[in-house]
Amino acid sequence: MELVDEQTQTLAAGIASRDADELLHGLQEMLKVMADPQQGGRVLRQYVLASPKCVELLTAWEGGSGAPTAVPLMLLISEMLRHPMGKGEVKSIDGANNTDTKAIVILQVHI
Repeated sequence: MELVDEQTQTLAAGIASRDADELLHGLQEMLKVMADPQQGGRVLRQYVLASPKCVELLTAWEGGSGAPTAVPLMLLISEMLRHPMGKGEVKSIDGANNTDTKAIVILQVHI
């Protein structure tokens, strides 16, 4: 199993924050990382494998539609699903792609 690196841990902690300013900053930082296909894919894969139910995103979502974090949260979820690692179409499932496939499916089901 792939280890979660420090960058992914920091980003996950940011989106797990209950403080609105820290959460907003964490969402913005995660969006920046997701803009880079290679780096975003690595972080997305590690995040979903480490938090298969995406509880940080679900908790942030429960903050409500009127919260200042609502739009950045929706943008992040959209970017995760739009990212090549977040798409459901996987042409081959072999040993190397099996973990990635599971991560993609988990993200789509839980978000």
